Amino acid sequence: MPGASTIVIAREDFSIPDGEPGATREVKRPAEIEKQFFALIRERRPDVIVLDFRKTTFSGTIAIRKVRQRSDVP
Repeated sequence: MPGASTIVIAREDFSIPDGEPGATREVKRPAEIEKQFFALIRERRPDVIVLDFRKTTFSGTIAIRKVRQRSDVP
């Protein structure tokens, strides 16, 4: 029987949904959010990254390209 999989879910800007509606969030620059996202990927070594494009006006190709360039996680 295979073990549990690790999945990271992130928005197109690489922010991680915190699951706490109405929670006060520290405002961070996009470069800092991206840096933290890829640090998380290196530390946690997930099996899959899921990018949430529901609240975006972009196609997501830039985010997908960055993940492919900087990680081997599908």
